[in-house]
Amino acid sequence: MPKLKYLNLQHQKLKGSIPDFKLPNLIRLQLNENKLTGSIPDFNLPFLEYLGLSANLLEGSIPNFNNLPKLFLLACSAEFIDWFYPKF
Repeated sequence: MPKLKYLNLQHQKLKGSIPDFKLPNLIRLQLNENKLTGSIPDFNLPFLEYLGLSANLLEGSIPNFNNLPKLFLLACSAEFIDWFYPKF
């Protein structure tokens, strides 16, 4: 699946931590409205433009996302996240 560009896993009742996605061409990753826990990983997805993490049970701070040079939209809930806004 290395050519996969869009991955929508919203509303899938996913539990556990966010995996390290090995999808180098991914542009859009939607993980909204699941039961994901733990911290937000510092993904290595060079083409990712949209990252949807809203309505999960994530905690910790938002990484700098140095490996996401094209990211322009991050959607996440404020429930358990330390709101330090990284420089993109």
